Amino acid sequence: MAHELDSFIDGRARMAYVGDTPWHGLGQQLTVGAPLETWAAEAGMDFNIVGAPVLFQRTDKTIADQGSKQVLYREDTGAALGVVGNKYKVVQPIEVLEFFRDLVEDQGFELETAGVLFGGAKYWALARTGNSFKIGDNDILKDYLMLATACDGTLRTTARRTSVRVVCNNTLNLSNKDAMSDIKVSHSSVFDGNAVKTELGLRADDWDDFKVKAEILSTTHLTDLQAVKFVQGLYGENNHTQISKTLQLYSGQGLGAEYDTSRDTAWGMLNAVTEVADWHQGKSQDRRLEAAWLYGGVSLKMRAMEMLMQAANNPSYLLTATA
Repeated sequence: MAHELDSFIDGRARMAYVGDTPWHGLGQQLTVGAPLETWAAEAGMDFNIVGAPVLFQRTDKTIADQGSKQVLYREDTGAALGVVGNKYKVVQPIEVLEFFRDLVEDQGFELETAGVLFGGAKYWALARTGNSFKIGDNDILKDYLMLATACDGTLRTTARRTSVRVVCNNTLNLSNKDAMSDIKVSHSSVFDGNAVKTELGLRADDWDDFKVKAEILSTTHLTDLQAVKFVQGLYGENNHTQISKTLQLYSGQGLGAEYDTSRDTAWGMLNAVTEVADWHQGKSQDRRLEAAWLYGGVSLKMRAMEMLMQAANNPSYLLTATA
């Protein structure tokens, strides 16, 4: 199977991590507290991206495009990464890591993974804040901050506050009406990391609010009819593939589905939805990795949580909810 994780000349995947080996088995394991310069080298993020005018070939000669496009390419290898507008502001790979410097040095954050996809067109870093809690006896969730961007026009620079369920690595954004869990910066403006951190907010009470919701969902039991009505309302009655897969995971096939707090509960259903969104989309593990870390059906998962919280307050809600 071909991996989209970019490779060094010696064949090492351009990804670095601390802790347990990732599910795909690729990347360089670093020690906790490794300097950002080491992260940049081992994650393959130690290159610059530069732009050049677009050229096009006519039958008689090559002509420089005088329009609004430029080619972005790697300065080290010369590999083209994307064609974008002339006003496109590049966020360099090292800037993604530098975003976390003060958080790591002053606020106790810990970089956990970083890497490059699609030859350098996309890159990300993920750091653990230190917050965590347990639902029941076994279900551990940890609080993370991710920054990801691209230089091919496919992804705005995105800072995301997210929870990660340890048993399955499912991701779920913190949902708080008074806080932003997802900040997106257009490449038409200069990226200001400090401004993003201020707007994002990293308040402990946001995590506490998420914990309360998780505990409520873990004690909200669903009947079989409510479970079916929920997935039909979430996906639409004709989306048989996702309905079937979600119900299978919810009914015992999902990672962590055997926990008492997941069995026949709204919490178990929410995690079935997140597992479908993160790990059962796309045709390869590489695309699923991209989905989980960079996309991950954020709006779908937020809608699922909203519907299930409404069901916790009003059990008849799921019997009338529609997509």
